Amino acid sequence: MTRKDKNEWKLRTEDDIQAFVDFVTSSTTNGAFLHIYHLDIGFDPDTILILVVTQLEKLLIANANTLSVKHLSLEDAETMFGEWPKLVDVFAGLTITDRLSIKGVGKRAATMLVNMKSQLKVVNMELEGDKWAAPGDFQSSNPIALLRASQATLQDLTVYGASTYGDGDEVYPATRSLEVSSVDKMYTSDYARAFPGLEYLIVFNGTAFYNEDSSMLSEGAVKLRRENRENQLEYGRWDYLRFVTASLVDVYVLGLRTRVKTLKLLAVSKKCTADMLSTVLQDTSRPSKLDLTTNGSRIRDERSILAPLRQRRCAKETLLKLGIVFEHDESAYAVHLTLDRVKHELKDASLFTLDLTLDCRNLHPKTGTITPQDKRRLHELHSYFAELDVRRLLTELILAVRTLRKVTVQLLGHPTREDVVRPRLDYTTPDNLWRVLCSSCEFDSRGDWLEEEEQDSDQGHSDDGDEDEDEDSVMDDEDDLSDGYQTECEV
Repeated sequence: MTRKDKNEWKLRTEDDIQAFVDFVTSSTTNGAFLHIYHLDIGFDPDTILILVVTQLEKLLIANANTLSVKHLSLEDAETMFGEWPKLVDVFAGLTITDRLSIKGVGKRAATMLVNMKSQLKVVNMELEGDKWAAPGDFQSSNPIALLRASQATLQDLTVYGASTYGDGDEVYPATRSLEVSSVDKMYTSDYARAFPGLEYLIVFNGTAFYNEDSSMLSEGAVKLRRENRENQLEYGRWDYLRFVTASLVDVYVLGLRTRVKTLKLLAVSKKCTADMLSTVLQDTSRPSKLDLTTNGSRIRDERSILAPLRQRRCAKETLLKLGIVFEHDESAYAVHLTLDRVKHELKDASLFTLDLTLDCRNLHPKTGTITPQDKRRLHELHSYFAELDVRRLLTELILAVRTLRKVTVQLLGHPTREDVVRPRLDYTTPDNLWRVLCSSCEFDSRGDWLEEEEQDSDQGHSDDGDEDEDEDSVMDDEDDLSDGYQTECEV
């Protein structure tokens, strides 16, 4: 399928390839320069005639000096290059001005990457891996070595299945964002040395290396954390990261020695303990903005996952964005205990802003037989959330956490109840606090506070302030990945 209006080409069939060849041929007559916005190649070698691919190959070679592509996408690159090895040099010589997305990188595709003439800004790559490679071998799964041609220009790298060996000298000073997933062993110092100017780090592993079936970390994971802590002192570390997002286990194993502004963690497995969170907060110099997604089991643990937050003492504002994922195997009573535990654990925390989300999207089992006992329990569980007084919960949080100045409570994904959002309101003065606790408020279908006009006029407040605050909350949600939390707390 092609979109000639925006100069986007998706080559999947012989007809797609022929149409592209005809378009480029007619557009580059007399040496005219042609710029392609997006070229997406992913055809099945078994369905394409050699003659057609040969036409594409000759076309790209003949127009190497007059054709540029802003975004090149290659699906299953290793299979394609295995059938037509000449395409390795063809794509290596292609002028790509901005972005490369490539899947299925083995030794042939790695050769293309190493020999590329273009200097890329954004790369998204899936590597097949060479776990048994020794230092000095050709490293087809080491992104630091593969992208050496773009050391001066690379800004954003997303990589799946990477391996590093710590013996390279490539440095990417312009890289600001790094996302790494499915890595058995992530050596922190390798990435810190190669990407010294990094601001955004995203890590998603969840591999068997962490012994997922156990509530304890594997010996290998504990050893890797120890190595990462030691190697950063000798080979390099980041001084500051603006944003880090990962599972709690991943950040623990990374063993960062870095000041982090915003830390976004997923802590739902049995391995995620209060001690682990406490250690990570110390590793990252106690970020002022913590986004923690967990579940009721971790909150109700003998030592709650929230316990380390009691130790948070910050001169500046501290923001906690807490998401609690409720599962279908919980009881209404367990949910009640969870919410009580949240209030108890946070009462001594130095929090200026709290965003609490109650996620109900997993309340109903997707498969399996439901017994009569389960039906009764699920009915009670659904009824508990359907009848939950969110305004009262918000009020109880304000009274429990005395340092709070702004608070939001959300109830999302309930099967029968519309999503509820209590907007972030300002409680910086006694008048505002008294107004929220004692005034008569209603809640409309959009999730906005509707104050009575007489009350507004009596206390000299206008609706503009609330609308501005709602807009700030929306902006916060949209900017989570790009810059953490934009709205500053008012002290």
